[in-house]
Amino acid sequence: MRQSNRHILILLVFTVALIFIGCNRNTIYSHYELRPLNEQGWEQTDTLYYNVPPVKTEGSYSEKISLRANSEYPFTELVVVIRQKVLPEGRIRMDTVTFHVTDTEGNNLGKGLNLKDYQATLKELWLHKGDSLSIRMTHYMRKEHLPGIMGLGLSLTLHAPASIDAEEYEE
Repeated sequence: MRQSNRHILILLVFTVALIFIGCNRNTIYSHYELRPLNEQGWEQTDTLYYNVPPVKTEGSYSEKISLRANSEYPFTELVVVIRQKVLPEGRIRMDTVTFHVTDTEGNNLGKGLNLKDYQATLKELWLHKGDSLSIRMTHYMRKEHLPGIMGLGLSLTLHAPASIDAEEYEE
């Protein structure tokens, strides 16, 4: 019985440590869009949408795009087109991200067992206090249907806040 309690305690401490390590207080948005894909896979006409709520802090934000795919994905890379609209001003930014799924010898480059995770970082984005983002992603591959794609995620993290505005403190 004592050994069993000891294992439970070790597991509990390990879980709590993972929660604290995994949390980044500067991450203001993190969402995976999982598509209920048909038998043929992710179609070119299937657009993934992300709506980032207004930011509370002006500054430079870093964006990461995450891909989850299973072993049914047959290609060495995946190209994704990302269209971002900064609201309310309407500024549009287009990016193209290439996920390298395998190396030249066919070895999978993803992390994970059944589902493989791949990461790509976009250029930093400057947002003003109150700005929000409307983002859409589509794949840009020759084949219309891509099997094995399980989802794409987006995270937005405050990288460098703007310096404190003196006007905020004048009353």
